[in-house]
Amino acid sequence: MKKRILICLLVLLLSLTGCMADSNELLRLPQLPQQYMLVQAQLDQILSDNTQLSAPVSGENRGAIQMADLNGDNIDEVLAFCKTQKDASVVMQVYIFKLERGKYTQFAVLEGVGDSFDLCAIARMGLEKLPVLIVGWRLGANPVCGLTAYRMEEKNMTQMYTGEYTGLVIEDVDVDSNEELLVLRHQADASTAGTATLLNFESGQLTPAGTAPLSATVASPLRMSYDDIGSGKMGVVVDGSVDENRIVTDVICFLEGKLVNLTYDELTMESSATLRPAAYLSTDIDGDNVMEIPMVSPVMGTPAGSRGPLLITNWYSYEEERGLVRKLSGYWETNGKWFCIIPDTLLPSVTITIGESVGDYPMVVFSRYDGEAERIGASLWEICCFEGPNRLQNLEHHGLLELARTGTRVYGVRMHVQNQEIISVGELSSLFILS
Repeated sequence: MKKRILICLLVLLLSLTGCMADSNELLRLPQLPQQYMLVQAQLDQILSDNTQLSAPVSGENRGAIQMADLNGDNIDEVLAFCKTQKDASVVMQVYIFKLERGKYTQFAVLEGVGDSFDLCAIARMGLEKLPVLIVGWRLGANPVCGLTAYRMEEKNMTQMYTGEYTGLVIEDVDVDSNEELLVLRHQADASTAGTATLLNFESGQLTPAGTAPLSATVASPLRMSYDDIGSGKMGVVVDGSVDENRIVTDVICFLEGKLVNLTYDELTMESSATLRPAAYLSTDIDGDNVMEIPMVSPVMGTPAGSRGPLLITNWYSYEEERGLVRKLSGYWETNGKWFCIIPDTLLPSVTITIGESVGDYPMVVFSRYDGEAERIGASLWEICCFEGPNRLQNLEHHGLLELARTGTRVYGVRMHVQNQEIISVGELSSLFILS
């Protein structure tokens, strides 16, 4: 009775949650409710004291029971993700049910090594955009997962590829209007570079179409995204932790028929130019739908004993024929969660210091700087954050003008110059970004 109630609840859950991303068409609602009953009868025979449902733990498709068209005939198959205890070992199994003559029957069982499922995805590959089932198998907390890719043939599931990964991206990486599988494999040994391998669908198999190095100091990706990196060029941006205090960014893209890492330095075996404090992640900092890559440099003229080190964040994007080019620069105050762009006309002659605190946050002071004399000059403007129920009153009490606000914070500026040719409050407001 408990098994039947469990399956009924899962059926109800699946019917309520609906579909996931259209790109892989998993978890779509079935056309006929009674089809669930047909699958349930099959699952009743499978589930026992030693077998239980086990949903993937990452990716977009995390249901223990999923529906997907695995052979391109516009009829969904049903996938049930199970964990079975056999003797002293755990066996992960994917049961696949196919609709034949009005009823679902068991078509295949896929097995992998691990103690949980990492992910499940469908890639549309090749000129015919044939569905390829991607299953990731996880063993404990090991960042290296097993990968298996299958094609559904007339009578069985054919294994097309098997390997290991620390990160997966299913996108049209080489821009040929077909999806590819980009397999990231970082190494635990910091003296060995990882690899990014692009897999294409050819002659019924997944074959390598290019490789690129990954930073040796990264054991697994912190965050991955497939975005416009500038000039309409798409790339895979991989932020990875070097340690708890630092991250680097690898930028993988397909250029002139080759898979390349735009930020990788062969001498250091990492993307060392992007090495920075852990709070600085790649992002679309200026809201133009382009992913910018942060690189940092010390603030000029930081006085001895000041809080620091203070850093200027330089944001880079891709330009044809020039590669990664600095797009804008500014100061990122991570505690207050804001970023202030410094205009290029002021950048060589502006430095930043930390002033006295107003409330819970210190004033961030932007001042003139004489590079030849290495001397800090007059203050130009100061920025501070106020929190709490009296934040607006405090802003006015301390003589600051409002730059921006959220539901819990207000950000203000104190201007020290009246010369509008340097910068106005309105211009400064347009350069102030909440991160």
